[in-house]
Amino acid sequence: SSSENQRWNTVCIASVIKCILLIIWCKKILFDPLKIKAVEMAHMDPSEIIVVPLPVSDVTWFVGFPVAGFCLTESSMNLKDVLQGIKSRIFLTILVTIAFIIMGAHPTKDLSLTLLSAIYMTTIAWSGRSPIIQHMDFHNLQSCFNPSPIWNGTVTDRVEIFDLVRLFGTFLVAIPFQILQILDHGGQSQRWPIPIILGTTVGYVLGTAVGIVYTALYQRANIDIVSSKVHTPSRRS
Repeated sequence: SSSENQRWNTVCIASVIKCILLIIWCKKILFDPLKIKAVEMAHMDPSEIIVVPLPVSDVTWFVGFPVAGFCLTESSMNLKDVLQGIKSRIFLTILVTIAFIIMGAHPTKDLSLTLLSAIYMTTIAWSGRSPIIQHMDFHNLQSCFNPSPIWNGTVTDRVEIFDLVRLFGTFLVAIPFQILQILDHGGQSQRWPIPIILGTTVGYVLGTAVGIVYTALYQRANIDIVSSKVHTPSRRS
């Protein structure tokens, strides 16, 4: 319908704008200052550079703006949905923090940076419209990890499919970036929590692009199937 197409077009345009703003924010607030730091730390041994984490204040400032922006643009007037979203994000942030520790983050050292990175990933990866956020059942923990609604075709809304593809894209790209932690060339990108932030940002941008293309192809395929059924003559017995 025209309303669904308008909703889909609005989501696509908003997502592209978010990606552009996120890239600009990362460059100006995080990576441009790191170029200056690279010059200041040039006298240090690479093994010394990679163990120096970013200041908590810098990461808090960097994470705070995108988190506030994403939450405001996806807020709901329904109090029940808002409370459900808050509970879901807190729960997911804890899970993501544990996942970071499993992937190599220190369980106690620089835990505040790890937690901020988890908040960043959780906020931009999980859209407030995502079925995972909206229907998470805390009384049945297994249901939180049950992907069957995605694979069995019960999720057919274009926006929800797009959100899910972007979610998986964000994580699939973010995970390989953790290899930066074990390299020893002393680059600023190895300082904690840059591998998480960089991987999440790149993953979100690529996930958005793949999500738009995949959802467009999915819709085109459904239209072709419906059209073929309409034009196929029925057989007489």
